[in-house]
Amino acid sequence: HLHNPTDMSHMPSWMSERQLKYAEQLFSRGIQGYPVLVSSTLTNMGTPSPHIAFAGRSNVGKSTLVNMLLHGHPDPTELRRAIPSERRKLDKPREAPVSHKPGRTRHLFRFEIGGRMTLVDLPGFPRRRGC
Repeated sequence: HLHNPTDMSHMPSWMSERQLKYAEQLFSRGIQGYPVLVSSTLTNMGTPSPHIAFAGRSNVGKSTLVNMLLHGHPDPTELRRAIPSERRKLDKPREAPVSHKPGRTRHLFRFEIGGRMTLVDLPGFPRRRGC
């Protein structure tokens, strides 16, 4: 029996009180968004925390997963009244960009969590024609 992933009343059997406390401490330290990386700035990825990258085909939910992990919502921009400019989204990202159209994520978006780990949202790779 599979549970609805958005049903927050369900607690996985593997999650202990200790794990919940650690997660609460980790996320309470804040989330740091970094300027977008392009091929010429990849050398700027040198942070001491381990990086966890989300890779896969276009439009499979990588950015949505990152947003759910960071904010508990698939598209946090829906919750805000003022939508930031495109420049601000690239210079100081708060969330991974999402869209129903494939190819919305065109850059590497990095989010450091509590100085302990960094989530990296990668652009999707296109589907092969004829598959």
